[in-house]
Amino acid sequence: MVGPFEIAPENVALLGTGFTDAINRLLQAEAAATGMAGSSLVLNRVETIPDGGVDAEITDAPAGGEWIPEGDSVWQFKRSNLYPRKCAEEFGRAGWAQLRVQAGSAYVMVLGVSLSPSLLERRRVAILKEAEELGLNIGRDRAARSRRERSGPVDVPLPVVGGFKSHGRSWLVSG
Repeated sequence: MVGPFEIAPENVALLGTGFTDAINRLLQAEAAATGMAGSSLVLNRVETIPDGGVDAEITDAPAGGEWIPEGDSVWQFKRSNLYPRKCAEEFGRAGWAQLRVQAGSAYVMVLGVSLSPSLLERRRVAILKEAEELGLNIGRDRAARSRRERSGPVDVPLPVVGGFKSHGRSWLVSG
C-alpha cells in the first residue's frame, strides 16, 4: 500500500512531462527537511534546454538527509527506463556533470521506473566504466574505498542510479 507521501511506480509513468517537476519538489522537500540554505539547491525547470547533463545541482548538503548525499551533487532526471549502455552514454554526453564529478560532486541519475537492485547496479557500473574511459577520477579503487567508509545509504561521490519503488522512501537507490 502506498502512503500519502509516496508515489506508486505505476503513477510515475503517468507524470509524463511533470516528472522533472515532481523530482524537483522532492528535492526541495528534502532540502527543507535538512535545513539546507535555499541557495544550495539550483533546479532546472525546463526539460528541453541544453543543461550539460544536470537537471539539479546541490552544494554543501548536510549529512543526515534521506535522499540527498552529503556535500555536492549533480542530478540528471530521465522519466523512462534507460538500459545500462544508454545510462553510460548519457553521462558521456553530460559535460557539465563530468566537470562537477571531477571536482568531487556525486552524480545522481534518477530514472522514472521501478528497477530491482541488480538492474540499478548494472546501470551504476556502466556509468562508472564510462567515467573511467573519460579519465575521470571515480574508478573502482575509489568505489571500493567509498563502500567501506560510507555511513549512509548513498555512495558519494560515485554515480547513483535511482528508480521508484513502492516501499517507503526508497526512490533513490545505490549499489
